Amino acid sequence: MNQTFNFHRWWLLVTKHWIENRKRYLLSLLVIPGLMLAWFGFILSNKNYHPLPVHIQFVTYASGLFILGCFYASMMFADLGSTSKGVNFLSMPASHVEKLACAIFYAVLLFFIIYTVAFYIVNIPGVKIANALGYERFREEQFPNAVFIPDEVFNIFHFKFPGGDEEFFYVFVAYFPIQSAFLLGSVYFARYSFIKTTIAILLLWLIVFIFFSKVLMPITPVGWRWDNLAEWARFNNVGEINLVSLPRWIDYTLDSLLKYSIPLILWIATYFRLKEKEI
Repeated sequence: MNQTFNFHRWWLLVTKHWIENRKRYLLSLLVIPGLMLAWFGFILSNKNYHPLPVHIQFVTYASGLFILGCFYASMMFADLGSTSKGVNFLSMPASHVEKLACAIFYAVLLFFIIYTVAFYIVNIPGVKIANALGYERFREEQFPNAVFIPDEVFNIFHFKFPGGDEEFFYVFVAYFPIQSAFLLGSVYFARYSFIKTTIAILLLWLIVFIFFSKVLMPITPVGWRWDNLAEWARFNNVGEINLVSLPRWIDYTLDSLLKYSIPLILWIATYFRLKEKEI
């Protein structure tokens, strides 16, 4: 039997995790739609023609996805904060790869699916109710030669920010590394993992911002600005743009690495931290 990863052994671990936490997970299936219902109910109380436009649906989906998802991921290895539970977790007859894969399955993949389904269970009827209320208010005003246009249901697979040109795909790109960072934080920080991981991410972001604004930008020639990972631009005196670019394959490689490699790097770091964890 493979000592690193065995699917049957991993599935037994997934089943064990579900049995031990099913009450908490089933309760969360009620809490998440309940919070959305309360929020949508508050929004629908606004007396306008479009109480639930697409951008409000987007903000609701993205906010809940990140806040609830990160909080949930920060609790995946909470047993390590207790001596008795930590010893039981580390002595469990499963490899560290299988334990990490179980955590990724629940905290990253399964949460995303369940949260998205819960969102649409509440959002689709909410949009229909909002359109009905908006139409009634529109009729009361009786605008001449005006046509009521109902709001559409926000489509997460459309990959477009509402009212903008940026791709919504980047929300997914951000979700997986941030979720993975909180998963790593749940191993590093035995207590108050969510708060400590949030502070660590904010400090890291501050360091990156200072590096670009105080180190990289001052050494850049006057008039030049950074467009992306492989391109710099400058407006000349006649309004034309001068570009300095690296080869396209380098641009695509750097962009792909930045988008897709961060979760993998964080999972590897989580594995080694879990492997050296002691109680």
